[in-house]
Amino acid sequence: DPAADALHKTREPLADGSVRTWHHTGDAGFLDDQQRLWLVGRVGERCGGLWPLPIEAAAERLDFVRKAGLVEVSGKAVVACELTEEAPEDWALLVSRATGANPVSVTTVPVDARHNAKVDRVALAALLGPSQLR
Repeated sequence: DPAADALHKTREPLADGSVRTWHHTGDAGFLDDQQRLWLVGRVGERCGGLWPLPIEAAAERLDFVRKAGLVEVSGKAVVACELTEEAPEDWALLVSRATGANPVSVTTVPVDARHNAKVDRVALAALLGPSQLR
């Protein structure tokens, strides 16, 4: 359907004369210098200038963070972290250095019931509220 294609697809002319077709998914991402696609989050999920997927991945690479979720609270990017029992005393400094976001500890990062993995950002923002920021 040409009308549907016009709404949901973008055609990108390439230097070699070919055309690349992009399907609009609602995801944000970029191509690196090797033409690999890196997803950074959903369009509209940017928090304090940061995209959620790279920030959450950076936090979760730390061995004392079980799960992380990025939301915006009072205009600031906040990364909520479920911590292990072995989290060091300076965990917040380490998370901040790794992510560039304001870290807070939560018992559980809420997830979407359908996927049981995707961060429920609305529930997380409501859980944190402005009172969690220091």
